[in-house]
Amino acid sequence: MSLTLYELTTRPGETVSFSPAVWITKLDLALLGIEHERKPITFSQIRSELVKSTGNDKVTVPTIHDDGSYVTDSWAIAERIDRDHKLFGSPAGKRYAKFVDLSKGAIARSLVPLVMPKVSARSCGSSKLTRGGGV
Repeated sequence: MSLTLYELTTRPGETVSFSPAVWITKLDLALLGIEHERKPITFSQIRSELVKSTGNDKVTVPTIHDDGSYVTDSWAIAERIDRDHKLFGSPAGKRYAKFVDLSKGAIARSLVPLVMPKVSARSCGSSKLTRGGGV
């Protein structure tokens, strides 16, 4: 198994991944039966360990490590999977998938104010966003 998927979790050692972008990549891998190693990491591990490993100070999850290289961003990962395993099926399928990818970004941005205070409080124990009123 040479492919490693870095996914977001709240605490070191926890295996529950809560990033919707990671879920999409996990579903792509499962759909095609691609074996992979899961590497759950926290926000702080992304900013320290993953930045150091990738050499990219703007790295996010999902990130995969495959064939000696790192690929970050769910769309770039989907394109890599398609290159090797034909994820999209056709050029029309790829265009439709790109449309869905762009649409989910617009929806996700509108949900950030609702979701991020809770995520931050759980992963850090406290947050500027939740002090004095709580969520």
